[in-house]
Amino acid sequence: MRIFEPGTHNEDGGPDFRNAKIRIGKTVFAGDVEIHRSIGEWLQHGHQSDPAYNGVILHVVFEGSPLQFPTVVQSGRTVPVLVLRPLLLEPIEKLEIMTAQEAVHYQEALRCADLNTNVESSILRQWLAKLALERLELKVRRFEERLRELAHQRQHVADQRRPYGPSEQLEVPDLFSALTQQQLSDRGMWDQLLYEGIMDGLGYSKNREPFVKLARNVSLKSMQSLNPSGDCLVSEAILLGVAGLLPQVRALHEPDSREYVRTLRRCWRSMRKTVPCERLHEADWQFFPTRPVNFPTIRIGAAAVILQKILAEDLFRTIIQIVKSFASPSKAISMLVETLTVVPGAFWRSHYHFDASSKKTINPLGRSRRSDIVANAFIPLSLLYSRIFHDSPVRKNALDLYDQFPPLSSNLILRRIEQQLLRSKLSLSSMRLQQGAIQLWRSYCREGRCAECDVGKIVFKA
Repeated sequence: MRIFEPGTHNEDGGPDFRNAKIRIGKTVFAGDVEIHRSIGEWLQHGHQSDPAYNGVILHVVFEGSPLQFPTVVQSGRTVPVLVLRPLLLEPIEKLEIMTAQEAVHYQEALRCADLNTNVESSILRQWLAKLALERLELKVRRFEERLRELAHQRQHVADQRRPYGPSEQLEVPDLFSALTQQQLSDRGMWDQLLYEGIMDGLGYSKNREPFVKLARNVSLKSMQSLNPSGDCLVSEAILLGVAGLLPQVRALHEPDSREYVRTLRRCWRSMRKTVPCERLHEADWQFFPTRPVNFPTIRIGAAAVILQKILAEDLFRTIIQIVKSFASPSKAISMLVETLTVVPGAFWRSHYHFDASSKKTINPLGRSRRSDIVANAFIPLSLLYSRIFHDSPVRKNALDLYDQFPPLSSNLILRRIEQQLLRSKLSLSSMRLQQGAIQLWRSYCREGRCAECDVGKIVFKA
């Protein structure tokens, strides 16, 4: 066996390494690699029935017999197995093995971690505040690019109705060409932007890509035509059907789940041929490792309710009115968070996933997740609105909200910055400082741009 490409380490659910390239004998394989200590763990972990592992080309184990426990993927293909123990030159006890925690620390430690002890807190605060605005601007620009893309798509549809001359037919529209305010003011486009921003937030960190793809595949406009009555059950059936997450009834054991899925499948079956969009696959979604409340199934149940809020309650207009006319930032933040309160159907108040019930009443969208969506979607969208329509009050108030927003949930990046840079000299006591810390790590520390960092200029100067 020869390894051409080891692939990239996958820290989410699914195979351990993605996009590897290896040669076994005279055959070159491209795909995923799964690693276990014992060969029996493939069966213990249920990989044989998980379509996410259909792309595995090599199963690497420390010990075990492939004859006793053959590695077979869900599609029925048998996977080659590499057993390491017989190949070691020294007993395992004599080998120096770096623990996973040490490896992460080694790979992700700040270059200045041992040099930045004396950097003053005032410099850190000022630098993080500046980076927070840099990160906010990137979010605004991403929404603007998407808005212009939607506008060009609509313009292209309109242009198709007109006859083209020989030369005009060859012209390729520039996505960033000048568009009039009128072309960017279509209410449907802003609603779609809001929808995609909310779906991105519902995806959390593990399922953002498939959630945004789902929002684009099942646009608000298509949902309006498919479900003009605004029935949340119909919306849910469509979203779950396109997402590839509707299970077979015979695969479920719980009576309530069987009955509910039977209803959803009946609804989806009646309209699937009228939903002309690309379908996602069950393997596109991550269920593990993630908390049950973040499972894509329960989040899609919440999305079906929010979708109707956007369409029936004019949610985008409500957001702009709150931002434009609030008396105090804290009150406005509470009002914005409250707009995302959802009460799903009875099934999702007692289930995280099909065939997995809970004795406790479930809140499918807690305050923490709603606050994240307000911070990462509502505020940037409000700033984009103020920029395009020259609305100074909305701009001023949106920036005030950004400054006054309380801290969001912590994460690995924030803890790394706190431990290796701030060292109790400065607390990430606001969302703005948190956003600055994330921008510092992602755009400077991780990219090796120390010479452009205010801290790096101090600690690495000659």
